Amino acid sequence: MNKITKSRAEKAREWLAKNVRRYDEPNKVTLSDFKVDWSDFSGDFRLSIGNIVLKEKIEFGLEASGRTQFYMPMFHSPHGTPMSHAAIEITENTSQAISMALHKTFPRLKGAGIDRETGREITYHTHPSQRISPENLEKVISKVSKDYVITIQVDPA
Repeated sequence: MNKITKSRAEKAREWLAKNVRRYDEPNKVTLSDFKVDWSDFSGDFRLSIGNIVLKEKIEFGLEASGRTQFYMPMFHSPHGTPMSHAAIEITENTSQAISMALHKTFPRLKGAGIDRETGREITYHTHPSQRISPENLEKVISKVSKDYVITIQVDPA
């Protein structure tokens, strides 16, 4: 590693140490203020870790398995280094509680692969209406209204 690259990497590590927000394990997490793009089951939500409401909204989307997953805000190329790093760090138990809240909010859609019922291929780009029954889609759309809130206890394991 040359001096310039090493210097940038060191600066980036120092900057991240000062700017990444770390949260201790709370007793609960709350997801609220959902904005959903129903055409691809993606969007964002407000996250409260214990009694702390994060200022950034957390994004979510579908995995190939048909489950929803969330994405923490990221820092990209701090100090010109070729890297990305989460802007927020949480415990594994906190992450599991957030995932559980999403899974209780959004039903699992048919995952990528061959649909056993229709024989059609499901890809990442297959419209969600072809991956969930109309009844279940209607239920989740009516459930996740602007007032929808879900709180999950964090299991300290």
